[in-house]
Amino acid sequence: MRMKMVCDDRTLREVANEFLALKKAQKVRERTLSDYKKYIDKFLAQSQNTLDVDVLKIEILEYFADIPKTSPARFNHPYFAMPLA
Repeated sequence: MRMKMVCDDRTLREVANEFLALKKAQKVRERTLSDYKKYIDKFLAQSQNTLDVDVLKIEILEYFADIPKTSPARFNHPYFAMPLA
């Protein structure tokens, strides 16, 4: 039987804000925090702002598929910034 993740009624934006607050509390560098916020905001601008796992899977795949072909380091950068609720 396949398990489906069930989340509460928070939005993806709320979870992202919690992630950013956690990272700030962990004293990550300001530049790192800024990068996290930039990539999260970019993703959320095109997302449905939902924690529905099936919807998120599709949105994440589409998001990374739209990254232009470039150097591996530049391409991989957003992968490190995206929280997976």
